Amino acid sequence: MSTPTYITSRPAPSLVYWLDAAGSLAFGIVLIALAAPLTSLLGWSLPDAVLTAIGFGLLPWALFNLIIASSARSVPRLVRVNIAGDLLWIVGSVALILFHASELATLGWVALVAQALAVGVVMATKIWGECWLSGQLSANQRQSSWAR
Repeated sequence: MSTPTYITSRPAPSLVYWLDAAGSLAFGIVLIALAAPLTSLLGWSLPDAVLTAIGFGLLPWALFNLIIASSARSVPRLVRVNIAGDLLWIVGSVALILFHASELATLGWVALVAQALAVGVVMATKIWGECWLSGQLSANQRQSSWAR
C-alpha cells in the first residue's frame, strides 16, 4: 500500500516570470529569424515585417519579465502591467484570427489558438500567484490547492 504524497511547499512566485522571460526570448528570436517562412506557413497576407516586429517586441517583454522575476519582492504595479500585457497579447491573437480567418491555413489557426491559450495559462498563473501573495486566497484555499 502506498502512502499519498502531499506537496508541502509551493514553487517560487517568480518561476512563472522566469519561464515567461525564457519563452518570450526564444519565441522572439524564432519570429525574427523565421518571419518569412512562418508567414507562408500561417497562410495570412500580412507582410513578413509584422512577425519580425512582433519578434523584436518580445525581446523587451522578456527583459520586463526578467526584471519582475529578479525582484526581491513582488511589485504589484509591475505585475499588473505584465498581466495587462498578457491580456493584450490574447486579444491581439483573437483579433488576428477574426480578421484573417478566411486566409489562415490550418497551421495558422492552430498556432494562434495554441499560443493564445498558453499565454492565458501563464496569465492565470500570474493572477493566482498575486492573489496568493496578497493574501486574497484564504488559508484554506491555499492549503487545498497545494496539498493534493
